[in-house]
Amino acid sequence: LRCGNRSRPAEGHMRTRIGSVGLRRWTLALMATAAIVAGDGAASAATIAETVQRALDTNPEVGIVQNNRRAVDQELRQARAGYLPLLDFRGAAGPEWSDNFTTRSFEGGSETKLRSEADLTLSQMLFDGFETKSEVDRQRARVDSAAYRVEEAAEFVGLNAIEAHLDVLRNQEIVRLNEANIAQHERILGQVRDLEESGRGDIADVRQTEARLARAFDTL
Repeated sequence: LRCGNRSRPAEGHMRTRIGSVGLRRWTLALMATAAIVAGDGAASAATIAETVQRALDTNPEVGIVQNNRRAVDQELRQARAGYLPLLDFRGAAGPEWSDNFTTRSFEGGSETKLRSEADLTLSQMLFDGFETKSEVDRQRARVDSAAYRVEEAAEFVGLNAIEAHLDVLRNQEIVRLNEANIAQHERILGQVRDLEESGRGDIADVRQTEARLARAFDTL
């Protein structure tokens, strides 16, 4: 048995893993959708993987839960140390003044002397009422919980990264289509103007084509 108080680490906030399986399915579905949208399977998959990896490397929420997982791992090691032998060394030195029945029999009635002492103790826990075992089990459960929180945070960040990647691909495609639409309207406007200048067309057709071209620029 050992004397003294054993410090216990504070409990971390627990979060439930509700819907993590469904979230993983959504993530895989989005990755497959992104590959289809991009058209080039190999290049698209590499780009999406890079986007997700960069998000995981730089997102502070992922860093927070990862560091919390490392801290809980160390607390589990601390709990397992309860099974190991304990070596304690104590040393003391300094003056000591004594005034008691024995010293009063001497001349002066008191005694002052310099004392020094050292103590080395090796102890091994044999049975502590399952305290160490319970603490190890508790810390192991906290490690599992922290690992699930890391997985959950990574899935959410990866999901957001994939959605952002798809938004970029979609917007790039919209811009490309609008630019092609503008080029088509400019070509038609040139043809209508040529007809109007040669007398085979009407100025109203020119104005109508110009309005369509302005609307196409608005869309861009």
